[in-house]
Amino acid sequence: MLRQGLSPSDADAPIAGAVDELLMAEIERGQRDGDLDATVPAQWIERIVWSIVYTGLHAVGDGLVARHGVDDLIRRTLRGAISAR
Repeated sequence: MLRQGLSPSDADAPIAGAVDELLMAEIERGQRDGDLDATVPAQWIERIVWSIVYTGLHAVGDGLVARHGVDDLIRRTLRGAISAR
């Protein structure tokens, strides 16, 4: 339950920050290991990840893709966008 005066974004900020830290750590690990394109800034990849997730959520809401299939579509799109060449 939200405390009075807090918006959902304020309440979610600590969780969002923790998720961002985990995501950046995974991106940096992937770049070190050669799985992700190391010539692209890690923060750029982070923004691409969030953009594709956001697009997937909206696509489900708009009826463009089925909820049970959007996760695979997100993964395939990300692999194509940020995999090491």
